[in-house]
Amino acid sequence: MIRFFRTIRQNLLAQGRITRYLAYAIGEIVLVMVGILLALQVNNWNDSRKRARLEEATLKELRTNLLVDIKDFKEDMRIYGIVSRSAAILIDFIDGAIPYHDSLNVHFGNVPAQGVFTPNKAAYENLKATGIDLISNDTLRAALSDLYEGRYHYMQGYMDTEYQFDHQTFGDYYLKEMKEYDFFRSAVPVDPERLIGDQHLRNLITHRKQKLEGWFKRQFEISIRQAEKVIEMIDKELAP
Repeated sequence: MIRFFRTIRQNLLAQGRITRYLAYAIGEIVLVMVGILLALQVNNWNDSRKRARLEEATLKELRTNLLVDIKDFKEDMRIYGIVSRSAAILIDFIDGAIPYHDSLNVHFGNVPAQGVFTPNKAAYENLKATGIDLISNDTLRAALSDLYEGRYHYMQGYMDTEYQFDHQTFGDYYLKEMKEYDFFRSAVPVDPERLIGDQHLRNLITHRKQKLEGWFKRQFEISIRQAEKVIEMIDKELAP
């Protein structure tokens, strides 16, 4: 093809047809430019397709992670419900409303139990590495950032602090008052009678119970609703 064009140019020059040669040369330039523009358009189209496929795969991965988070949050709430009920039973024991029995050892083990807030951030971290602007929907992009950088970050910081506090306070007390203990399994008092009327222990347990039934429960419920809302937005994006 190149040899063909070169032959045409040489013939025009040999015949002294400068005007026709110039017109041909301009046409050839235009043809080359059109070819370049078409190649760029095809390349851009291919890039857009690749980006769209990557966005779709990322949204699906985010959706899967969020479903796992919601399941974990609900399980945490279930466990904290068990801990709260154990706290209520132990308060009755400390107040002298019920006698000591070996079954209380399970409740003594339950009360200090503290979960660790570990949402699945794998897909979101990959998205940040790729560039969060991969998500074309501005509202969804903002919702993802608010959930992971806002709510999850806030809860993780608070719960890490609470974990250290509860682990320390109950650990110090149990080291003195329990023969043996294994959080969320069992704790055996050295002298059960000495715990009756123990205001310090009652305060520790009451504080724990109030946190579980108040802040913990409320924040997990908010996180579940927010994660569910993001899933709804993702579903709309993925809908055909």
